[in-house]
Amino acid sequence: MKVGIQMSLLRKNNNIELYAVPNQHWIVTAEYPFYQDLEKLFDFTNQDISKGSCTVNGIQKPIEDSEWEDERLEYKKWFLDIFKQIDLPINKINDRGKNEQGHKAWTINYFPGGWQAGHFHSTRKTDQSNKRFASSVMFFDELTPTKKNPFNGCLTTVLQDPNGYSYDHKFHPTPGKVVVMDDRVWHGSYPTEDNRRCLVWDFDIE
Repeated sequence: MKVGIQMSLLRKNNNIELYAVPNQHWIVTAEYPFYQDLEKLFDFTNQDISKGSCTVNGIQKPIEDSEWEDERLEYKKWFLDIFKQIDLPINKINDRGKNEQGHKAWTINYFPGGWQAGHFHSTRKTDQSNKRFASSVMFFDELTPTKKNPFNGCLTTVLQDPNGYSYDHKFHPTPGKVVVMDDRVWHGSYPTEDNRRCLVWDFDIE
């Protein structure tokens, strides 16, 4: 595996960043202004699906569509505007069907020392022939680098191009920052020194 020397940053517009490689793997980052409207979803109960997932030392709670109907509609509108500003050819967002995925949205509360193993969300990982969808992660807390842990709580992603080059990007959590990516993008999280919350949502794209 070759390591890319340069970043895969393709375009930046109004603090929106697009990272992409020739095989159509992509990542977009932007700031969501209404993130506080979604903090209500972090009402953790005894329901925890982190066992058997890639989450270590954290509570992972599934979110039903009915819990955030209005907020999700606003989130969709924002995504479409972001994609338009960055010239990403996505014109429609649809909710994933239950037959496509066990959980479409979930919150994660990482405790100190919590992290997430590398993974990606494609439903058919063997032949990559499933309908394309997007995976999004929204942060709710600010974690700063430390001397001991310079990547404190960072989301890490890996883009791979057809020539075998890999492009590793790390995104430091700040309130409202959203990282959305093609469902085939490999990603995980560095250990956090503090509690760290995020909302994950997968949606179909056209």
